[in-house]
Amino acid sequence: MPVERGYLQDRFVQSVIVGAILLALIWVGNIYTFQQYQLTEPLFLPHNYELNYNDTDILDLYYLVSANDKAEVIFLSFPALDSTLSIYPSVRYQQRGDYYLIKQVQVQLNEELISSLDASEVLLEEANVTFDNGIEGTFNIGQIRLHAEPVPSHFAWQSWGGGGNNTGNHNFVANETVEVVGLDSAGDYDLPDIRLNGESISQDLFPFTVTTGRRLNVEYALESPHDFQDFNFARGLTLLTRTEDGEKGQTHFRIDYFQLQVNEMKKLLRNRGEL
Repeated sequence: MPVERGYLQDRFVQSVIVGAILLALIWVGNIYTFQQYQLTEPLFLPHNYELNYNDTDILDLYYLVSANDKAEVIFLSFPALDSTLSIYPSVRYQQRGDYYLIKQVQVQLNEELISSLDASEVLLEEANVTFDNGIEGTFNIGQIRLHAEPVPSHFAWQSWGGGGNNTGNHNFVANETVEVVGLDSAGDYDLPDIRLNGESISQDLFPFTVTTGRRLNVEYALESPHDFQDFNFARGLTLLTRTEDGEKGQTHFRIDYFQLQVNEMKKLLRNRGEL
């Protein structure tokens, strides 16, 4: 039985209309979902590390913004330090998923500021921040310990490298012959998979000797944390050393966890009451 042309045309028009409605619903749903995950203000990620002032005069801080947020840090100070600090413009550092962006701001310390401190150690837990879109406030940054009168560091930092699968390495050169007697962490968490000159720290590794001018390679591999609430985006580790004449030393360095997946970001935001 032949099908009338008008019937086919009607069916085609109906299909087009239904398809257009479905596309519109999907589009509206995507917009609604996107808006649900937008941040009302930037969120600083938790840091937990320590450093000697003679190791570096730059502090790196990371914060989370919505993917389409162009806000930049224009002012930053620490309540624990009575001083206005120079900053470098925040940069687009990593983007994970469609909703969020990780940015970095670098804070310039100075010798005059450090020499004016009464205490030998300063704990930085909050930062007063102003963004160029008018948002300002006091943000929790975790815990960064700054040593103004550090113990000696028997290693010179040489280079750093990292991969997209949360692996990385630091290379140091011994200033003199030393024993590496341990590896300490800043904060209460399990150490990741770490190898020193190819040997896992899970083995009976310490102490071992590194002679003058020889390299110490530190390799690490990170995994997504099970309890993200207790996780620190930037974690500090310290090499504990001892010279031949018994002088104790510490070499601080930091490992950063960049591979934040969307589900991890959402968990962090839920823990902070943002979702």
